[in-house]
Amino acid sequence: MNDPAPTTSDDSALLWRPIGADEPCSTAVVDAVAAASNTDQTDLRPLYETIDPDMLDSLFGSDGSDGTVRFEYENYGVVVQANERIELYERSDWTPSP
Repeated sequence: MNDPAPTTSDDSALLWRPIGADEPCSTAVVDAVAAASNTDQTDLRPLYETIDPDMLDSLFGSDGSDGTVRFEYENYGVVVQANERIELYERSDWTPSP
């Protein structure tokens, strides 16, 4: 798979990762958290215990949806930005509302 590599940015995000054009948003979230925590994806808690992956995928489908979703997963604050990127924050730096 040719997923975009996670990177750090110079703001307060621990890591940010672009979402691939044909990549489900839920898959990108799990990939980003696995990379940030240096953990195999299969060792992470299932995403559906935190947020509905189908809802996340449909909310940010390929139709050019706009908006932001914020939630906590595996000790990270997760921000999904309108099907463009995922930002991860350490829990100590996390503010769940904008």
